[in-house]
Amino acid sequence: MISTVRRALAMLAERDLIELVPSRGAIVSKRTGIARQAADVTRQEGTWRGFPLSVVEAGAEPFTETTIRDVEATAEVAPWLAVPVGTTVLERFRTQGQLVDGERQPLQVAVTWFSPAVTEQLPILRELSTGPGGMYSRMTDAGHVLRWEDTVTERPATADERSRLGLPDGQHVLLIWRRCYNQDDRVLEVTRRAIRSDRSPVVYRYE
Repeated sequence: MISTVRRALAMLAERDLIELVPSRGAIVSKRTGIARQAADVTRQEGTWRGFPLSVVEAGAEPFTETTIRDVEATAEVAPWLAVPVGTTVLERFRTQGQLVDGERQPLQVAVTWFSPAVTEQLPILRELSTGPGGMYSRMTDAGHVLRWEDTVTERPATADERSRLGLPDGQHVLLIWRRCYNQDDRVLEVTRRAIRSDRSPVVYRYE
């Protein structure tokens, strides 16, 4: 029985859910992350929206590292953006997480693609900062009425995701593909998020 308990504690410690402290035993880790509220994408509080809002409401400080570049639309995203495969589209690549005791704790990798038409209408999407509330607030400012659709799966993390999220070999990530539609059922953007689910579970609320 004792060996079983030790193995269970060791597994929890490996996932950073607890800390094994000599002479004190097991304590809940400060690195247990946040519960990602999926519905936070639909509202803005102050300057925050979406993932950063979830982090702020959990009492932590969010961070985002962003890379912006033009890429060729793949067969995976081109149909959603209503462009031919190979069309030049805008990509925003983000590593996002929270600060714990001043240390960055990555929780998800999010990649968003925009068609040339959307980028032309909203050139601010090429800027590192898209202003209070982020890209969805800029879309709303431009007159779009937004709704979202998520597809949720899971798969082994890629080598790049393991490196960015600090995951061991063989670790799986929660994979969420999101499409943002406007009032004309036009897809304004497609986002793929690879989430470290052991530290950032996703919560869906229904009315």
